[in-house]
Formats: sequence, C-alpha cells, structure tokens
Amino acid sequence: MKILKSTILFLLLGMVAAFSSCEKVDANGPLIDNLGQGSYVTLEETINTYLNYSDLENTTVSIKVKEYGTAGVEKVNVYVSTNNSIDKSTWKSVAEFPIGTDGTATLVVSAKAIAQALGIPATDLAPGNSYPLFNEVISKDGRAFGMYNINGDMEGSPNYNMALRWSANVICPFVAADAEGTYKVTRDDWDGAVGSTVTATATNNTLTMTYLFPAASAPGKEPVTIKIDPATGAATVEKQVYGSYGSGYENFAAQGSGLVFSCAGKITLRITHLLGSSDYGTYPIEFQKQ
Repeated sequence: MKILKSTILFLLLGMVAAFSSCEKVDANGPLIDNLGQGSYVTLEETINTYLNYSDLENTTVSIKVKEYGTAGVEKVNVYVSTNNSIDKSTWKSVAEFPIGTDGTATLVVSAKAIAQALGIPATDLAPGNSYPLFNEVISKDGRAFGMYNINGDMEGSPNYNMALRWSANVICPFVAADAEGTYKVTRDDWDGAVGSTVTATATNNTLTMTYLFPAASAPGKEPVTIKIDPATGAATVEKQVYGSYGSGYENFAAQGSGLVFSCAGKITLRITHLLGSSDYGTYPIEFQKQ
C-alpha cells in the first residue's frame, strides 16, 4: 500500500516548497527545478496503445510527450522489455525521437520495430501480450534519465505526470464466457496483494471483480465493475468505492483504464486511488486467470 509513502512524499514536497518560498517556482509543474534532478518528459497525449494483430505490417502505438526540467531535453530513446524490469540491461532499443522546437515529440512505435528489437517475427506478437516500453531522456547537457535512476514513487505521483513507461498491447475481442472465472493477482504496486485471488463475472461489455484490491477492508469493500469495449478489450474503471485501509483512510475510490485480454485470461489496469479530494497516485495492477 502506497498511502504511507505517498503521504511522506507530499510532506517532503511541501517542505521543499516552504523552504523555497522566496524563489520563483513554476506553478504548472513539479518542483524539479528546486530539487535539481535534471530533466524528464511529461505525458501530453495518449494517442494509441493498441497493436492490431490483423494488420501487423502497419499497426503502431504512439504518445505525445513534452520536455520538463532545468537541463532541457535533446531526444527520447525508446526501448522495449519483455519482463517490465527497470534494469536497462534487459531493454532492447527500438527507436529515438528528437525533441522539437516546441519542446514536444510524438513517439510512434510500430509492431515491426518491436518485433525486430526482440529478434522475433511480428506474428509472435500474439493477442493478449503486452510489451512494456521505456523512455530514456537524454538532456541537452548529455545526461540520461530513465526509470533506472529515478524514485519509483515519482512515476505514480500526479504531481509529476511522468511519461517514462508506457506499453504496446496486442488486442483481441472481448468474449464474456472466456473472461469469467477466478483470477490471481500477479502485480499490485498499490497494496502488494500479489498471489491473492478474485472472482470475475461478465456481460457482453462489463467485467465485475469481487474485489479489485483484496488487501482493502470494510467499510466500502465492494465489487468493482469494469466497462469493456467488446471490439478491442479496452477497459474503463469509472470512479467507484472499493474499500478502506483503517481509521482515517475509509472508502477509497478507484478510477482508471487498461485492457482485458479474454483470449489470454489476462487483465492489466492502471488505477488512480482517490480519497475524498485527495489523489494518492496511479499504480498498475494485473491479474491472470487460473
């Protein structure tokens, strides 16, 4: 659970702001200028994160990013990984994109480029597979910044809006009968419930999980319904209460998006955790059907 870490992070940011009250601070961005951490890119727009298996010759994923930081950004190197590790030695180079004069770049990565980087035929990019993409930022003074040398909590914090990790997802249509059943949590960066199981029921365009976060408790521990686009498996979690974490942390709400791969029995979501008007950040959670 990231409540304690998030609270400490917010307190530290508040202390930095207090000690820097005599300095000019950009109210529209993070406090990286004061913290002296160099540069990174923020997410301007998610254009597409789906690869169409029926058109592997032409299908692409893309996002638009914008430079942020004191050093400026020269270019963004994009890498692909098969294990989501932040260890750069496990990454494979896909492409590089220069930052434009307006401080932005549109990163476009094709299915063919991902397959070539991984040394596999494009047809091996099977429906249900997700390929983590990592952005490495090269500053104008030659320094490199990526998931391998930043605090992981900064990635999930809404104060930073970092775009250092995204994904290419090979889509398949949603089939309710295939999606129903028991799932095991295989990744949970919020409250660490890896190994716990949940039950899912489905309609033609929804999937309802008995508990999205099994480690949460009453009050408010309720099933969470995920809306599904039947054609792509794209998932949307509209704001809804899912449970509590003790006194003072009652009735957390989940809101987010992701994908449901009914053909592979896999669910990948990025969930924003909300408590009243407080945003505790966005973290991934993944399930595999048993």
